[in-house]
Order: sequence, then structure tokens, then C-alpha cells
Amino acid sequence: MSERVISRHEMNKWIPGCPVQIKELSIVSSGEKLKLHIRAESCAERDISRYTADVKYYNERREVIKTDVGVELLLQSEIDIICTCAAYAEATIRSVTYTDGAVWKNVDCAEGITLPEQEIIWQTDPLYKVIKSVTQGKVNAKYFPDTVACGWRCACGGVNIEDSEHCGTCGCSHKWLKDNFDRDFLESQKSLVEEGKKPQTAERIKKREAEKRIPDSVKMVLIFASVALVVALALFLKFYAIPQKKYNDAIKLAEGELYNKAIDHLEDLGDYKDSKELIERYTYEFFVLQTGIHDLYITTTEAEPWFEISEDGVIKFISSKYTGTYEDFKIPHIVNGIVATELAKNFLINCDELEAIVIPDTIEVIGEQSFLGCKSLKYIKFGTRVHTIYQRAFIDCTALEEIGIPDSVTYFGQRLLNNCTSLKYVTLGRGITEIGAYTFSNCPELVEIVLRSPISKIGDYAFAGCTSLTQIRCAFYYHEWVMPEVGVGNEVFSEINIVTSE
Repeated sequence: MSERVISRHEMNKWIPGCPVQIKELSIVSSGEKLKLHIRAESCAERDISRYTADVKYYNERREVIKTDVGVELLLQSEIDIICTCAAYAEATIRSVTYTDGAVWKNVDCAEGITLPEQEIIWQTDPLYKVIKSVTQGKVNAKYFPDTVACGWRCACGGVNIEDSEHCGTCGCSHKWLKDNFDRDFLESQKSLVEEGKKPQTAERIKKREAEKRIPDSVKMVLIFASVALVVALALFLKFYAIPQKKYNDAIKLAEGELYNKAIDHLEDLGDYKDSKELIERYTYEFFVLQTGIHDLYITTTEAEPWFEISEDGVIKFISSKYTGTYEDFKIPHIVNGIVATELAKNFLINCDELEAIVIPDTIEVIGEQSFLGCKSLKYIKFGTRVHTIYQRAFIDCTALEEIGIPDSVTYFGQRLLNNCTSLKYVTLGRGITEIGAYTFSNCPELVEIVLRSPISKIGDYAFAGCTSLTQIRCAFYYHEWVMPEVGVGNEVFSEINIVTSE
């Protein structure tokens, strides 16, 4: 039986010092039953066993109809709701229990503070490429890290209590963020990145500055001492150290999730035992740790020469080299050890055989005309991190009947779905506030659009030729609806029925 979302409440509150933050509460209908889904995140690097919260339920008139006190919850919980008229829910944390038995309590019964907006890292930022280069393999950076009352926020957006040395959401080091995620420091690395070189770390720069202050005589002694030490160590490794020790060290490093170091150890061992198999396994685990995705598709251009990828993660498909079928075509998450974050312009342009496509969770940007002219394309599944879809991405996808733009998308370009002549149903996520020019032009079968947030502007000819469009359904309340600025060529919009939640 399919489920229907009654309400979804995203929380931006946090109780200062609390090791858990509630992120979202959703009431879902499944037949005659109601369930409450509560999603929370850890704000501490110590493992959380459970937490308790007071849960309030409201009816459609926002009146409290029931309060459950001290409900025991996990970070991801599902609760059966007894009151059938519940339409909205709120929760306040009362206590948190760590796996070692220690307990944090909300002594003052505080409901929390509304966190200020965290500064987003936009692609238009002059330091965008530097940030991506510096943070690769460290953190999936979406925001500039900052401090909040009794805590700090990571570049991934996770909130942490002030004594946490690592982010409870992604594990990134707070010290590393403070040293390397600073505009002045990032600016100092800009020229290196523009020249195609790897950026330096703040720790390495400090070490070089310290070396400059050492007198020449001392430097010579240190150089000779270092050389002697290296020679002695090399002789020791060559004649006394055994491969088993390095093998055991690699396994211990992997147990501590230091996969890169473990791989370095194993590569020196060649065919010793199952070193090659472990390298493959630890490479996979390393990228799982970096991306948070447990079903990764990792490849190389040597194995699949029809893919190319830039150092910035822009992936390109070369159809003339492709030897497979489009029934099992998949876009990889990682190519040549680089995470794919953007589909290049004309990625699968005019691919008549493509019927379905899944956008990987690592992809953040869908390039211009990526799927233009894919006349057999019927199904599109977007990844969880897509935030930008450039213009003409799905023009002439004449078999496409339904599409849902996810909440993560904050921008799509003009003519996005122009001439999709079979398109009937469209859902626009919360991040979309404007509909660009010619977006749905010549979509004669389009009958309904669902908006998950209000629209402020509709571009010229956005609905030109949408002769079947009769309804726009708003997944929000009537008082939130504001008539948008409507451009020319949208006469059909004046006759559309606007349906809201109340």
C-alpha cells in the first residue's frame, strides 16, 4: 500500500549543548493508519544510543490535540499515531543517552533557538574551485563553517556541541576546518589551483615557515641527521622488517578508517597474501566514507574509455566509444579516483535508445542540453544532491510523461522541458521559486503541475502551447500563495485553477 505525506516539518531549531538535533518530522498516511517519521542527527562525536522527546500533535487548525511525554526515539524513528485527525507535529528533546550510559538532560525544558542561516557556497563564489579542491576527500562542503551558541557548524551543515573535535554528521575535524576553511587561507591557494596544482595544507605552510627561521648551521646538522636516519631506516626495512608487519599495520589502519594510508602500505607489498584484493576493498570503503553512499559505482577510463572526467568532477560521455546497451547504462559515482559532481554539456544528447536514467547521488549539477532529444526517455530519478539543472536539459524528450524536480534543486534554466509533447504531470520542489522562459512551451498533454513552494515569477511563453493545462496544485497553505509576475505568451495561465491545502 502506497504512503501519502500529510505534512512535512523541517526543523531549524537546536537546544544549545544538546548532542542531538531534530531535523524533520513527517506525518504519513498508509491506508487508515497514520505514522510519524522523525529524522534527527548527532551533534556529538560520541555514539548516541537513544533520546527522549515530548511530541505534540496538532489538527488542521493548528490546535494541540495530543501530547506524548518522554517518547523514546532513535536518530531515525517511526511512530504509530493513534489520533486520526493529526495533521502536524512538533517535538522537543528532553534527554539523550550515549552508548556508554552517560546522559544529557534538558534541565530547563528549553525548546531551542532558531539557528541563523548558514552561508552557502555558491558556484559563483570566486573561491568555489579552490574550496572544492581543498576540501576534496575531507568534507562534502556545502556551507562556510561557523559558530553558534555553545557549538559550531561544519561545512556539511551539521551542528556540533562545542567540545566535539569532529563533526557528528560527517566526521570532519574541527581543527582542520579552522585551519584550512578560512577565506584568507583559501585566497592564498587560488593561484595554485588555477595553475592545476594541488593546494597546500595550513599545517605544511606553518612547517615551511618554521624551517625558514632555523639557522643555516642548524639546518645542515638537521639535513645530515635526516639523511643518516633515512639511510639507517632504509637498511633496517630492507634487511630486518618483514612484509607481515606492514600487512598487519594496513589492516589496523583500515579498522581506524584510515583507508588511504592502509592502501599505501598494501601497494608496497605487491602480491603478498591478498594485498591486491584488500586494496580494491579499501578503495571502495574510502569513497563510501567520503560520499556517504553505500552502493558506489567506481570505474576508470582505462576500463570504460567512454567516460572522461576533469579534476573538478565534470564527467563527459563519449558515445562513439561506448560498447554496451542503453538498457543497463549507468552513470558512475567515481572515475579515476575523482568523485563525479557534474554532468558535462550535451552529456547524452540525442540518445534515442535511452529509456530510463538514474542521476547518481554525487551529482550536483546537470549540464546544458544533457538529455536534449532523448526521444525514448520515460523515467528520470534524480540524486539527492542535485541543486542546478542548466537550460534545455530535457528539450524534445517526447516520451517523458512525468517528472519530479527534487527539493534540493534551487535553479533550472530556460526551456527545461520545451517540446516534451507527452508530458502530463510535473512536481516542482521547494527550492524552485521562479519558472523560466519557455520552460513548458509546447507541452500540449500537460494537465497538472504541483508546486511545493510559492512561485514569484513566470517567464515569457513558459506555458505557451499547454492547451490541456487546467490545474496547479499547491502543496502549501492558501495564505502562502501570492500571484506571481507573469510574462507574455502565458494566456492559458489566466484560466488555470489554483488549488491550495486549505
